[in-house]
Amino acid sequence: MTTITKTKIKTDPALLADVEEKGHIIVHCRVDIPVKVRIWRSTFLVDAKTGRRAKLLHAENITFYPEWKSFNGEYPHFTLIFESLPKSCKSFHLHEIIPESGGFIKNNIARNKKDVYHVTL
Repeated sequence: MTTITKTKIKTDPALLADVEEKGHIIVHCRVDIPVKVRIWRSTFLVDAKTGRRAKLLHAENITFYPEWKSFNGEYPHFTLIFESLPKSCKSFHLHEIIPESGGFIKNNIARNKKDVYHVTL
């Protein structure tokens, strides 16, 4: 039997204030299997209509390539902060563009007014 625990990610309040002021997009991520993870800097939000990319600015609770982060048998959870997308964007994709298989992809994320999202990868 697998036990699922919910873990709150603590983010520096000063960083959150900066994010709110600049209109950045926050994506809280959870991976559905207990594995080691890392994120590549070539991870973007992509406007579903125009293809415009928003660059990854900051990551919390995950390491950048080439380092791996272990979650000791728990489901990985982390937060990504991206540049803003145009106000006209109604939905977007999260794409980790890497030269190997296994990159994070989440398509058709519906835009909301707060620009804070929770996705399972």
